[in-house]
Amino acid sequence: MKLFYTFNSPYARIARVAIIELNLCNRIETQKVIARDPNSDLLNYNPTGKVPTLATDDGFILSETRIICFYLNHLNPEIKLVADISNGFLQ
Repeated sequence: MKLFYTFNSPYARIARVAIIELNLCNRIETQKVIARDPNSDLLNYNPTGKVPTLATDDGFILSETRIICFYLNHLNPEIKLVADISNGFLQ
């Protein structure tokens, strides 16, 4: 998996902290990108250039912070980082 982020994005910072808190650093690569750079690798995954963007191992692209954090919490359910209000989503 790969998380694309910019250093100054507070939303990307939330996703990066979630990765650390959920002990997923060894499973998720992080790649710093430059916003609005036409040569950015991010555009291959998310043409809007929005960060954070998470490319999952199964080929999904997630680009909303709350959805990314929910997905990450699903990878380590022993730690409750976000409330589970999904009623079966991702199960």
